[in-house]
Amino acid sequence: MEIDPDPLQRQIENAKKGKQVAFNYLLDRFWNDLYGFQLKRTQNEYDAEDITIQTFSRAFDKIDTFDSKYNFKTWLFTISKNIHVDLIRRKKASIRSRTTDEEDERVHRIADDAPSIEDSLITEQNLAQLLRDVKNLTPHY
Repeated sequence: MEIDPDPLQRQIENAKKGKQVAFNYLLDRFWNDLYGFQLKRTQNEYDAEDITIQTFSRAFDKIDTFDSKYNFKTWLFTISKNIHVDLIRRKKASIRSRTTDEEDERVHRIADDAPSIEDSLITEQNLAQLLRDVKNLTPHY
């Protein structure tokens, strides 16, 4: 009976060949570690699960790029961390864009209390007319 020195490496090679059993093995082996890692980062079960699923999806799509000189678990965690960072950036960009639009809209809705040039001219003419009318009154009034 031959003992396999590194079953993980063999499964990674099988996954690179497209064998479904190898993908199942990798998913089962690293799911809990990766999910726990994301649960600590996100503090949200749904986000942690979503990021974990995205991580495995991206890793399995790019399994051919994995270099066996590196640790597979570290590679997965790096992918997972990057997905989480991208998610945070998208949320911040979304919040920023909504806030900016609302603030801009509020700025445009501010009423200008300063009289326009026409209003100043009309007021001046009315005051001049009022002064003439007052001067025409008899001293008694």
